[in-house]
Formats: sequence, C-alpha cells, structure tokens
Amino acid sequence: MKGALRVAGKAGPMPAQVTLIIACKPGTTVALREADVALAEVLVVSGHNVSQQRNLGAAQAATELLWFLDDDAHFCADSLRTGVQLMQSDPTWAAVGGPSLTRSGAGFWERLFGSVMGSWFATLTTCPRHRAVGLPRPASGQELITCNLLVRRQWFEKIGGFDLSLHPGEDVDFVLRLREAGARLYYHPGIAVERSRRSHLGSFLWQYFRYGLARGALFFHRPGAQLLFLLPLLLWLWLPLGGWVMKFYGLVCLLAALEVGARLARWSAVLAALPVVPAMHLSYGLGLGLGLIYKRLGFSLSRPRPAEQLRVTRHSG
Repeated sequence: MKGALRVAGKAGPMPAQVTLIIACKPGTTVALREADVALAEVLVVSGHNVSQQRNLGAAQAATELLWFLDDDAHFCADSLRTGVQLMQSDPTWAAVGGPSLTRSGAGFWERLFGSVMGSWFATLTTCPRHRAVGLPRPASGQELITCNLLVRRQWFEKIGGFDLSLHPGEDVDFVLRLREAGARLYYHPGIAVERSRRSHLGSFLWQYFRYGLARGALFFHRPGAQLLFLLPLLLWLWLPLGGWVMKFYGLVCLLAALEVGARLARWSAVLAALPVVPAMHLSYGLGLGLGLIYKRLGFSLSRPRPAEQLRVTRHSG
C-alpha cells in the first residue's frame, strides 16, 4: 500500500486544528502515535518530489495551520499541542519550528552524527535545527527546518509554497522567502521531534554533499543570504596553503569534537568526531562547488512528477 498510515492507540473524536503533512516515498508506512493525531488531520502524500508532495498536501488540507513533517519524525512530549497553542495565541506568527532531535534508542554512530550536526563549532547558525538551543524566541530562519515546521496557510499561499525544482534545499529556500516577504518566524526549543540519523559515515557524508549541492543551487537566487556557507568551499582552497588558517581550523574541529564528546559523555566520541567534522565540511564544500556549476549550467535538482504518481492518504483525529 502506498503511503500507508498506522496509528498507535485510538484518538478521541475532536475537530482538527492543524494538518500534519507528511511526504514519503511510495510503499512507506508512516507510524504515528495517538498524541500525534488527537488534534490533527493527517495527510500522507507519497511520491518522488518532496516539494510537490508538500504543496499537494497543503492544497488538500482542511485547516488553517499546516505542519510539515518527515516520514520518520515523531513529536516529543507536548510539542504538537504547544505549537498549535502558540500559533493560536498570536496570529502574527507566520511560522513556528523547533529542533529535530536524534531518536531515542539510537546507536553510537547515529548519536555521534546527531551531536556533530548540533555542534555550534561544526554547524554554526544551523545547530539549533538539530539541538534544543536557548529560550523560545523570534527566529532569523537559520534555526528552522521543514521536517518540523508549522506554517500559517495564508503565508504558505502568499509565497507560493515550495519550489518544485529544489530538493534538497527546498526548506532553506522556503524559509528565506518567508522572511523576505516580511513574515514573523519563531523558534521554540520545546517544539521538537525525534527522528533517525544516518548510521554509516558514507551515508552521512553523502547527506552533507547533497546539502552543499542544494546550497550551491540556491546561491544565485539569494547570494547575500548564502555567504557564510561558502566557508566549506573555501576550505578546499585553504588546505594546500596550510599556515595559521588551517591551524585555526584544526582548533575549531578539536573544539567541535570535545563538544560532541561532552554531550555523549564518552572520550571515544571525541576521537570519532575528530575526522568526521572536517570530512563533513569537505563533503559539503564539494557539493556546494558542484551546485554552483550545476545551477549555472541551467540544471535543476528536482523536477515535478505526473499527478498520477502522487497519492494522498487522509486520517482525521
């Protein structure tokens, strides 16, 4: 069955206040708990273009609030209720999001990669996407990620939804366009989901290569917002030069590894993270460079699929 939905527990009947929109590949079973659907309508959209799937889900949603999730994301504690209450309490917020945390019971490598992604020294301004950081606050957009993003429909429609030519990278582009349109964005560390991480180094580096590819493709759209992310590309130029720049970078990698070790409370995590951090940066930088070339040549990272290849499964709480 395409995009099958399995709900653990039985939700009591009550009007849906938010629509959970979950994009997945055909044949994926999305497992949700009772708490996930008690307040929600759930739309599982199966297909091969995540942006197109999310746009279709938004078009068919029956509510004003649209919550975008990945197919392996599960809400932590009262995250869903907190997010809905926050949006209802202040109608000026256009979008609210929180971190995507490593799932409970994950193995060593998943937890290591999750901690690297949540390290300030390794990922700078994007670390709040993968770790609960600070207090609830207005957001610049760098903290938000669309595997856990609650959006008001009027703002989704105002900016035209997700760009069908982008995946990955559609989330970065979407949040940037919200901000440029004057939307008020909010980050709440307590509105969190848990999800799986990559379990092997090769798949983790491939993930960051694709992130870099997407960032490179976005550069020509909004160059001013992308300058910080050129640093991993410049790393390829600095490597042969050595000198004080690389010594400073080595110190940054060491601090990132120590941060990861402290979070996992294991010295072995420090040793494992030491090569992972620069490998992640180099993979991202390589992808970014190729993304710049790829976009300059007029190619896109994704393309719309025929409507008959999409399927929507609806479940109402």
